[in-house]
Amino acid sequence: MPITVTGERTNISEKNEYVSFYDIYTDMTGLKREQHREVSGESDWNRTHDVRYSNDNGRSWSEWTDIFGDDYTRAADGSWERMKWWTRARHLNPVHNHMIGLGMEVVFINGHNDAYAAYWKGKKLSTAWHAVLTVRKAGEDTDSEQPVHYEPGPEYDPNNPTNPEYFITNGCSAGSPFVMKNGDILLTLHPPTEYCCRRLGIDMKTITPDDSVFTQGMMVARGKWDGSKYAFTFSEPVVINDMQSSRGFWEATVAELNSGRIVVVMRGSNWLAPGSRMEPGTPPYKWYTYSDDGGKTFVPAVPWHYDTGEAIYASATPSYFIRSTKNGKLYWTGNITDHTADGNYPRFPIVIVQVDDTYGYAIRDTLTVIDTQRDYESDKVQLTNHRMLEDRETKNIELYLEKLGASGIGEGVVWKGDSWKYIIDVGL
Repeated sequence: MPITVTGERTNISEKNEYVSFYDIYTDMTGLKREQHREVSGESDWNRTHDVRYSNDNGRSWSEWTDIFGDDYTRAADGSWERMKWWTRARHLNPVHNHMIGLGMEVVFINGHNDAYAAYWKGKKLSTAWHAVLTVRKAGEDTDSEQPVHYEPGPEYDPNNPTNPEYFITNGCSAGSPFVMKNGDILLTLHPPTEYCCRRLGIDMKTITPDDSVFTQGMMVARGKWDGSKYAFTFSEPVVINDMQSSRGFWEATVAELNSGRIVVVMRGSNWLAPGSRMEPGTPPYKWYTYSDDGGKTFVPAVPWHYDTGEAIYASATPSYFIRSTKNGKLYWTGNITDHTADGNYPRFPIVIVQVDDTYGYAIRDTLTVIDTQRDYESDKVQLTNHRMLEDRETKNIELYLEKLGASGIGEGVVWKGDSWKYIIDVGL
């Protein structure tokens, strides 16, 4: 049976802003859902966060409740801001009867506007990104938080959030989590290339001459549950030459195959970044690596590919694995383009494809377009930054995204984007 997709618009954007919706289940086996609604009109920053609840799998809902204060804190004098992203536990671990989530806590010196401006100038002590694991145990209504530390260093201190030691240790952006069959978990992390090279014992200048904040490696954390928290071991990092990907690796997604192999697919970039040696015309690959020793070491990254041998091209965008409980098969969702993709664009189409469960390549005949640019949409439309959920009744996949850039990227419309929900039936 082929994969089938239906989609509907769930919110029309009237202003230069977008509204993100996504659902998660709040218990281990039932049909109670939380629906989250976040409004933004700028890059990597939410201005609101509301939640409502359904006891009947989304057929009816409570009123919205404002929970922005759970995510956001700010110094009275404006000297710093802190935001938590994507930390809600939403991935079921049936072995240990709880749910997990992976997100980030971010501290901005002098507020996010000044900090982002400094970040894009390559300044290292403007923004601190740290990975946070959350766990929601059976019968509980709230998540516990656990920082994911790959090296010795201080945790977030609300009395001293701009501590430079906090900024320079354990800094990383977080990718995505995966629950293994035995109950262990896998997390993808992106420490600075500088740290990765130091840990590997190689000269960073052989990887990239750019020592700014833009380049990152990839590392997988494997967590074992000890009854109260996860104890982590960390893989050897994977890095890439800046002539192959100018910003290193970002937004990796990880999965355990039925063969036992651990496979990771990563966002690269052929952007001609300042300070990099990237050449015009460099192919825009999706990159992947794998481990056959339980996540201790990973092979050097190569372009991801189909079973036909064709390389998979993509703009610099995130992607995700999801294993269907309907048929047991592993799928990947993200943007696949052609060889002309340049940096972050185009961000369409968004597709789903089955992944081979022995080796980890994509199965070409299963490639299915979820959505693509429509006649009335700009070529800057973004079909990306999506969230997913498997419906516990139908076993269909729900995918949520916002079509930023559908009206172009000019003044007054750049952040305007309607919200969409897609139902994906992967068949048996």
